[in-house]
Amino acid sequence: MIFPVRTTVGQERLVVDIITNKIKSDELQIYSLSVIPGLKGYILIEAEDELTVRHSITNTPHIKGQGIVKGAI
Repeated sequence: MIFPVRTTVGQERLVVDIITNKIKSDELQIYSLSVIPGLKGYILIEAEDELTVRHSITNTPHIKGQGIVKGAI
């Protein structure tokens, strides 16, 4: 599944780098991370389930609100 995650505008690539390090250290089942140039303030995470995404964004700087956006973006 693909989960949109809200971030600080302009910090999308930094958040992806931080999550990439977490994936390597915690061996999370995250398949891809996407930064879309026209979609400011969001990244897309493809993962097995929502719990995996929540684990990856916990205590990650520049994540806004609860992180995962409900509904379509």
